[in-house]
Amino acid sequence: MTNGLNSVEFRLNRMVDVGGEGGWLSGRAGTVLNVRCFVLVLVVFVTAMIIMSLQVTPSCVNTPESLSDWQSSLQRLHTEQLTQTGTLINILEHIKTRHNSTKDGDTKSTSTDADTSQKWNYNWDMKQWANKEEAVGVGTRTIILVRHGKYDYDTGKLTDQGRQQVNLTGYRLKELGMQFRVITHSPMIRAQETAEIIHAHLPHLPTYQDAILEEGGPIQPEPTVSYWSLPQRDYFVNGPRMESAFRKYFFRADKSQTEQTFEIIVGHGNLFRYFILRAMQFPASGWMRTFIAHASISMLHLNPDGTVSMTRFGDSGHFPPNLVTY
Repeated sequence: MTNGLNSVEFRLNRMVDVGGEGGWLSGRAGTVLNVRCFVLVLVVFVTAMIIMSLQVTPSCVNTPESLSDWQSSLQRLHTEQLTQTGTLINILEHIKTRHNSTKDGDTKSTSTDADTSQKWNYNWDMKQWANKEEAVGVGTRTIILVRHGKYDYDTGKLTDQGRQQVNLTGYRLKELGMQFRVITHSPMIRAQETAEIIHAHLPHLPTYQDAILEEGGPIQPEPTVSYWSLPQRDYFVNGPRMESAFRKYFFRADKSQTEQTFEIIVGHGNLFRYFILRAMQFPASGWMRTFIAHASISMLHLNPDGTVSMTRFGDSGHFPPNLVTY
């Protein structure tokens, strides 16, 4: 060690100005002291690094079991780092998406905002015109949906209150002064009796019965309610039938129809709520979120350009409060 230091001292002596002035120490004595201080610092630094490595590395690292544990620890640390990195990437992507959706004045700021991105399907009935000019002069089909009056659950027949409701609805329809063309009704007793009472107010109209208009479960509701439910098979069996009923009665007029027409359909609450949501292109599974009163009137307009509008939904304004039931 002494010979090595002497060698270092000799080499440095050749490189420094042994007679110079102005340094910390000059000459041979200064050089020797500087070199020894440097070597001392170097030895302390290397010793500290060795001690730190011994503290990090297990003393029995050479045994297979300890090596495996150490590798597992490193693997867990690597996994945690990847997870944290992935989370950070997801956060950055979310911030980027939010920024892109609002940078051009977009008002959608939260996930609870209404979705305005869904486009209207103008060819919802598969009767789209070759060009817009063909729709000019074609009349609008207006469908009036009348729910049956209040009924007895055991007999299926209208109650006295239900008959009062329907009588008022029949009178209301007559007073509207619309040129109704037909009354079509479900064959279920409550709907048949409702149609008969309405027909008494509009005796000139032909009346037809259609089994496709019977009540049922159109589609699994979302959300559902705790006080009412149907077996899954009911939706499986009745859903396609009720969808077929919608397609049978909801469509645009042909070219031959040049005036607005009005048709009355007498039926049921589930069926009509499904019809309305389908016609308005709202989620059909939301039919249990709405309610329409007994003997109420809903009115939808099927326009020749493929749009649909509604001017009445479950209208029972012609009833006194004591006759409004659901």
